[in-house]
Amino acid sequence: MPASAGVRPEVPAFATSALLAKIRARGEVAIGVRDDFPPFGMVDAKGRLRGLELDLAQALADHLGVDLRPVPVTPDNRFERLRQGAVDILIASAGDTLARRMGVTAVEPHYYGSGVNVLLRPERTERDWSQLRGSTLCAVEGAAFNAWLMHRHHVSLHLQPSVADALGALAQGRCAGLLYTGAAVQHLRRLADWRHYRLPMDSALVVPWAISLPHAEQGTELEREVGNALARWHREGTLIALEKKWELKPSRFLQEARARWSARRADGTLVCARDARGHWPSDCLDATFVQPQQAEGVLRLAVWLRDRWGVRLAPAGEAYDGARYLRSLGLTGLLAGAVLAGAWMLLSWATRWLLAAGSVVTAWGDQVASGVQATRAARSKARLSPAREAPRAPPMWALLAAP
Repeated sequence: MPASAGVRPEVPAFATSALLAKIRARGEVAIGVRDDFPPFGMVDAKGRLRGLELDLAQALADHLGVDLRPVPVTPDNRFERLRQGAVDILIASAGDTLARRMGVTAVEPHYYGSGVNVLLRPERTERDWSQLRGSTLCAVEGAAFNAWLMHRHHVSLHLQPSVADALGALAQGRCAGLLYTGAAVQHLRRLADWRHYRLPMDSALVVPWAISLPHAEQGTELEREVGNALARWHREGTLIALEKKWELKPSRFLQEARARWSARRADGTLVCARDARGHWPSDCLDATFVQPQQAEGVLRLAVWLRDRWGVRLAPAGEAYDGARYLRSLGLTGLLAGAVLAGAWMLLSWATRWLLAAGSVVTAWGDQVASGVQATRAARSKARLSPAREAPRAPPMWALLAAP
């Protein structure tokens, strides 16, 4: 994949954002949020939008100094509404992928990361992903993980436009289970209607979630402002506090993100701070989206392999881990060395065996050659020696003359 495909380009400074100026001029920001995805976005008994992502939308509006106008979106139409200008910003549980970055600006750091899991019907007995092969699962249209899971585990998908529709299909027995984000199915299983359903497997394919802006906002002041807010939320523990508020299982993603964005050097300065050009250090970002010019050390090699040959140094759905890569590279080197040493020993043994066998063959050949030469010499000698004549009988007259 070329370096320009969906990857943030190097820019010398943040450009003026016409959208940010428009937002501030009207004193209101329209943020697209989910209303069918508890606990991230849902409608309460009074018809109000509530959820973790609604709280984030309000916090972002406060950061920009304007009022919030939440706009309900679905997985199927959220990016289209952003492109059409129906919303200014998306905070709608959108997984960040290179393909999506072709059409939108995904802001880093990411605000959440969730794996994928399956909420199985009570009568199902599967306990491992491999056992789902050939099954039909209900899923929501537009989810980033649908295609990967379908091909990876050879399942069929019964697609529905919303989570509510997918749950209805699941309850009616039209599928073996609901394929959706791990955080969502964990929340569902705590509800009375779904408590007897099964959740036996570990989540797979962890995907980071990003706040999305229109593609034209790449490298602008609005991207900078949103990125600064996200970094502050990680450092202050805001995202972890919201996770706890909405009774989500503590995620490793947020714990590691807080540690990374809060880390300081010996002189007290933040490790993950913008440089003179306004960019975050490459070590603080997801390596999937880093350019070669931004990368250093082994990460530069990883990014070059990704862009030049399409080779990823991390399994699908997992972030690049430089330390793990170096350990893996060392182990690969040891295994390669062992293979070469074994091959050298085998070659040495084979060479000695061939030399010994050659000596035996040579000695046998010499003996055969000597025998052949002796035989030829004897034949030659026999041809050169004068032939002996048999004694002749005396003539008849001699016999008659004898007394």
